[in-house]
Amino acid sequence: MKSSSWHTRSARSSQAGEALRSGRPMLIVPYGWDQPDNAVRVQRLGAGLHLARTEYSVETATTALKALLDTSRFSLRATAVGEQMATEDGLALACDAIDSVREYSDSLPQQRSSQRSSTPRIASDAP
Repeated sequence: MKSSSWHTRSARSSQAGEALRSGRPMLIVPYGWDQPDNAVRVQRLGAGLHLARTEYSVETATTALKALLDTSRFSLRATAVGEQMATEDGLALACDAIDSVREYSDSLPQQRSSQRSSTPRIASDAP
């Protein structure tokens, strides 16, 4: 990825992360699930642009790719994000986040076992 000037992706989390780490701006065409959110976040970071599938055409893609190549702020921002990510220990950050959720969960009052329902409640059962 380092040898390319830009990336075109659908923005699955792993693809977006890999492209961000490479320090190259990207054009994202999200298809579903978390991809539209990832695309907006990358664009908000200034590290790329996104096009909705319904807006994608040769003309719109060409215009977006020209903007990525001709506007230095995309390259500068993508490089800065990539350099920042290179200094982070992603595994340690993820473990710390999981530990903080566990610690918070452990701090909540515990229900007595007699108060717990043996069957899970679904939204329609809620009072």
